[in-house]
Amino acid sequence: STQSTWGNHRDLMASLGSYPLLLLLVLFGVSCCNARYLVEFSRLLDTCDERDMALNVGDTTHLIYALNNQTAVQSEDDFSYHSTRGTQSVKLFGPSLEQRIAKWESEKPSDTVTFDINVHNGGKPIPIDGQSTGPGTTYFCTVFELPAPTERHHMIRFDAVIRPEYIDIVHHILVYDCPIVEQKRELLNYAGHCYDNVPQELLDCNGLSTITAWAVGGEPYLFPKHVGFPFGAGDKIPRFVLMEVHYNNPKQRTDIFDTSGMRFYYTQQLRQYDGGILMVGHETEGVFTLPAGQPAVVSETYCPQQCVDYLINSTRTGTVVSPDGGIRLLSSLLHGHTTAAQIKFHRVDDAGVEHKLMDDNSYDFNFQTFTEYAEEVPLLPTDSLRVTCVYDTLKRHNTVHFGLTTQDEMCIVYSLYYPRSQGLTTVCTYANYSALQPSPGPDTVRCAGDLFQIHTTPLIAPNITVPYQKANCSHRQPPHPPAVVGSGPVVTGPANASLYDHTEVLSAEDDVTLRWTIDSAAEVAHFAMEFGAAQGWISLGFSPNGKMKDADIAMAYLDKTTVHISDRMADGHSLPTLDTYNDFFDIQARVCGASCWKADSPPDNNPPAAHGFWFWFGVVCSVVVAVSVVATLSAWYVWRRNRAVASAAFPDEERQDKVGLIAASAPVS
Repeated sequence: STQSTWGNHRDLMASLGSYPLLLLLVLFGVSCCNARYLVEFSRLLDTCDERDMALNVGDTTHLIYALNNQTAVQSEDDFSYHSTRGTQSVKLFGPSLEQRIAKWESEKPSDTVTFDINVHNGGKPIPIDGQSTGPGTTYFCTVFELPAPTERHHMIRFDAVIRPEYIDIVHHILVYDCPIVEQKRELLNYAGHCYDNVPQELLDCNGLSTITAWAVGGEPYLFPKHVGFPFGAGDKIPRFVLMEVHYNNPKQRTDIFDTSGMRFYYTQQLRQYDGGILMVGHETEGVFTLPAGQPAVVSETYCPQQCVDYLINSTRTGTVVSPDGGIRLLSSLLHGHTTAAQIKFHRVDDAGVEHKLMDDNSYDFNFQTFTEYAEEVPLLPTDSLRVTCVYDTLKRHNTVHFGLTTQDEMCIVYSLYYPRSQGLTTVCTYANYSALQPSPGPDTVRCAGDLFQIHTTPLIAPNITVPYQKANCSHRQPPHPPAVVGSGPVVTGPANASLYDHTEVLSAEDDVTLRWTIDSAAEVAHFAMEFGAAQGWISLGFSPNGKMKDADIAMAYLDKTTVHISDRMADGHSLPTLDTYNDFFDIQARVCGASCWKADSPPDNNPPAAHGFWFWFGVVCSVVVAVSVVATLSAWYVWRRNRAVASAAFPDEERQDKVGLIAASAPVS
């Protein structure tokens, strides 16, 4: 075959044998057409291979990629060191952000408008520290009045607006209801520390009733069409808010003139239900520490049934959604800091059965966002809630405290729900308050601002270490027979873009893009990795923590008509070792030309014939260029010949004119 493919012009030269001109034309044709490449493959969500990483709903997936675009691969033992690499955290499951925004745009009311609230400090820079937090950490608060205070509205979308130059400094933004400003208007437009030298009335607003929450890496939150967050006129409806911005400023910069904040989309066309935010987790107050140098330190926080019942049965502002008197959870945001490795949010029913709501077994501090549930989750007055956080403190040399700084830790879950209840606009948090005087008791829950003694002692075990455990797969068999390397055909033409739900640019600089779709019914993930013209190899890995070690990696290269993908695991920072089983299937590659995607027609999945489309396209391009070159050379030769004739036949002063006449009249031979 003379099909030109990524990776090996030497194989192409050998296959063309004694046809050097044709070889030149093919290579020139492929180059002039700006060929691109696509590698497609599939794998089970859980392969039940101990050397593969399971892809679970709710998990943050740490993708790592690498490629070598300089040295062709000759065999599975011939992978040269990568020329570039990178990492990206994504949520593999659910609709993409682009799909969700498109749906929201199609459903939003025609009168939807926006307003922003932005941090300000009277033209002065943001302070670099506070008495409560120490150097490099600032909690800065600003008070605002919401628009349209005399009419009831629904907020239907929240976006964080972060100034690009401060994206690495802004840690989180929280917006709280602050009704006291109604009576004390002098507090309006307060700008200053949240916990130091702040009026007591504003201190009481902090954490009272969360309206929205954003943290590092967060995406816009889009309410479904039957739910909105109320504000404006009405009893217990927010009109004034306190915005808290946490700045993590380890370099202690003194030039932070920030105007970051939140953008709210709202409408006067009220939706069926009022929504609210429930916060469950561990208090940052009290005495709780994590020992340094441990791979997995477990903290469990418990919101008991008494508290859930108390919160749900508070006076509602919305409509009861079902006869069971419960509420419905829409989405959750899991929040920890830099040693948090796993965060799990579970519901326990009245029979003691624990139900997983949202587990992230590979939590990423730099990618915190509200994740929607596939279906709305009921929470009943007879239920309790449990939040489990697992911390990796191996790189810490000192005890880690729960507290306000990024170097401290937290364990909190924010959940959006409906219908809104006055109690559930606050918190259900556990803390060991035995150190407080007078002590309310060792096992106490703060529930809607009140301290509740609970009878079931939650598990608070800072000295427990547990290894990472893979789900039990003993009942399943590997889907394919043992094979060191999987392979598939190289096909021609673009792929069908509609087959893939998600797109992530892994590197604009290196021109690497990943598309994927999840078939939940078949428990299969389909991937397509696109890249520019290159030799060598390309790889995609699934990592538990964003690092190469222990990553589950697919490494691909192409020869003349075949793409080869090997299933590997990285044991360190050397070439990943081959697995016993190859768990990748539906393997193929594409030589695409200028674009690898077409909108809606089915892709051409046929292997290329002996001379495929792009081969002949390259030949045609090359022939056109070759004919042009021959014609140009011929014209140049005629001109030179006629010039020589003119030189011999005419005097010097007439030569220039006569050369032109001869050239114009002479036939081209």
